[in-house]
Amino acid sequence: MAMRTCTYCRARIPRLATVCRYCHRDLPLLPGRRGRTRFLLPVLGLAAGLCVGTVLLAGALYRERRNWLD
Repeated sequence: MAMRTCTYCRARIPRLATVCRYCHRDLPLLPGRRGRTRFLLPVLGLAAGLCVGTVLLAGALYRERRNWLD
């Protein structure tokens, strides 16, 4: 099990703990856990939007090309 040190009492506690079981103080959040999620979701949304937009544009161009040939 991964361990870390409490910043207040220096006891060894589990890495994902939010409260120290010895001094009962709230522990600071681990760095880098939320930053990736806040960056990843907008990027995935943008990628999905571009895919949908490309499909819609390709469909519109295909329909227009069929009109040109008629």
